Amino acid sequence: MTLRRPADQDIVVIGATGDLAARKLLPALYNLQIEGLLPERGDVIGVAPLDWDDGRFRAHAEEAVRSFSRSRLEPKRFAEFAARLRFVAIGPDGDLRPLRAAAERPERLLYLAVPASAFTSLAGDLSARGKSDEAVRYYLEALRFNPADAEAHYHLGLEWLQRGRTDEAMASLREAVRLKPDLADAHFQLATALVNRRAISEAISQYHETLRLDPESLPALNNLAWILATHPEAQFRNGPEAVQLAERACELTSYQQTVFVGTLAAACAEAGRFDDAVATAQKACALASERGEPGLLQKKP
Repeated sequence: MTLRRPADQDIVVIGATGDLAARKLLPALYNLQIEGLLPERGDVIGVAPLDWDDGRFRAHAEEAVRSFSRSRLEPKRFAEFAARLRFVAIGPDGDLRPLRAAAERPERLLYLAVPASAFTSLAGDLSARGKSDEAVRYYLEALRFNPADAEAHYHLGLEWLQRGRTDEAMASLREAVRLKPDLADAHFQLATALVNRRAISEAISQYHETLRLDPESLPALNNLAWILATHPEAQFRNGPEAVQLAERACELTSYQQTVFVGTLAAACAEAGRFDDAVATAQKACALASERGEPGLLQKKP
């Protein structure tokens, strides 16, 4: 097979100062340069969160080629290769404008010379920016490299939940809690997914585990109290425990959260404490009126 020089393009190496780039990528690009298989016009742009300049990056590349290239370093040919090398430092704010300015050509090849953990970090940043599709792709890529990454399973489960893909969310979250049993919010989110699938018994168990790990988890206190107070199937209701949980949520918020006070009213009613239920419901109504939340008491927590 005859190899041809590719079209003009910039080659962007994310993580260009790392071990993978030094041992594999930079020597390989140097050999392609020697063989005339790099684009006729195009830069090799190294990107990393270090305060380097082009000169420092070129020195790094020269040492990498000297140490790891299958072809020996020839000063004249390396000078031709080095003329392509540019470096862009990315700060902790993740501002990519310097990279966009450096990679001027319309065609670009992006290579991620980063550890698997970096995919998880990148996916988290994409998720925070509202780019769910890209986030899912990078979480899946992280798990391809490291299937035992509990954090990646957990965050992927959150992405699936936000998309309404409950079965995928449950699978990811189950794996997260298997790998990292003390990840309280993974248990909580799994409970949420189980409620969506009407697997109430298991959901209750997951809420209990959440509270064992994080006794002051307000969402878990409230959600579990609501189930125990209002579920249509009597086998799942437990008025006294619902009161205990709802009271704790109210205490932690100084009885100033309408939803929690409303849940406590429902719990008191289930426990047969009807006078307390009426008084607490009135308190919830007063809070809703004060805060402009008239519809909140009609909504399930």
